Amino acid sequence: MKLSPRTIRDLAQMICGSHGTANKYQWSNFIYRSSSELTEFFVYSCELDYRHDGSTRDSWVISVLTELNESNSSNTSLPSDKIIRVIIELLTSVADLQSDKHIDAVKDINNSLKHSGLGIKFEQEKYKFIILNTGKKSVFDFETDNIKSESKSDFFCQQFPAGLPFGIAKPDFRIFSEKGIQKLQFELKSGMGILIKDVYPNFNFRKLEIAFGVDEFTNVALKKALVNMNQTQFEKDFLIKYAKTFKMAISDIPALLPQAWIQWHSQPKKDLRSSGSKHSDELYRIDFVAFWNNKRYAILIDDIGHYGKKQNNIWQANEENYSKRLKEDRKLRKEGWQVFRVSNWEIRNEDLMAEILYDLKDFIGF
Repeated sequence: MKLSPRTIRDLAQMICGSHGTANKYQWSNFIYRSSSELTEFFVYSCELDYRHDGSTRDSWVISVLTELNESNSSNTSLPSDKIIRVIIELLTSVADLQSDKHIDAVKDINNSLKHSGLGIKFEQEKYKFIILNTGKKSVFDFETDNIKSESKSDFFCQQFPAGLPFGIAKPDFRIFSEKGIQKLQFELKSGMGILIKDVYPNFNFRKLEIAFGVDEFTNVALKKALVNMNQTQFEKDFLIKYAKTFKMAISDIPALLPQAWIQWHSQPKKDLRSSGSKHSDELYRIDFVAFWNNKRYAILIDDIGHYGKKQNNIWQANEENYSKRLKEDRKLRKEGWQVFRVSNWEIRNEDLMAEILYDLKDFIGF
């Protein structure tokens, strides 16, 4: 079955968090989602590859839901599996972020679903869809395993099919053929690590130990390696201070992975610049990445050269360099990264360093 255009419109407004007197229903029970948060909702919560393109939020979500409405359903009496996934994740986000509004949010959803001959209820920690027929109701349990096609671990493999390399040196790789299919494989070398799987929903230091086959008694080399993988002393200081402040090695908090290679080109950047390539200014390596609450975080520590230009031995603000940083942030957010950027100047200040660490803690939410 297909949802009605009215239901699609209502659901789009709930996902966006739209509310106000102009609507028949005020969606105050649903959180507001910005452009990047809409991308997070569809890509990370719903595991659907829809990234907001900067257009009007409501209209964009309506177009996405309209497309999903036409996709396959494992039960012809219910909407498509992907639409069901979106509805469940929408309600789950309310339960997780503002549980006091969950009951009213279910009511809002029902007020909209009734226009499509549907209802939903929440019993014994499960959602059940109700088919509203004349004189009777048919109830269908919502089973997560029947709807979602991949786990969060599989989702990391989708994002990084060959793994996520980290470390200062540019990764080496080989492209080979296996059973008629071309594949890429990173080659391990000194001072480099590769994250392969078992990352989401949370990646802490214990998971890192498991990934590299060590434990709390044999992890000294791993700790030293993480510090040595940093490019600058400021980055080393930041990692050490983070690890000591929040006891990263023994606490259930995000592990910071230094110098993560999220993309790069086979040619050197100087050659790309000389040829006028559009890829010459792309950000290849992120100072630190973290994976927490089914989200991925990019933490960048900038020196003065990221924003200024040296002229006659004096650093001056430079709009071109500053604009490059803004462009990097936009690209990262578009790709689903949560961006946290600080400066060397802040790292040098002991008081500011402490403030930054707790700002990061609040930003990630641990």
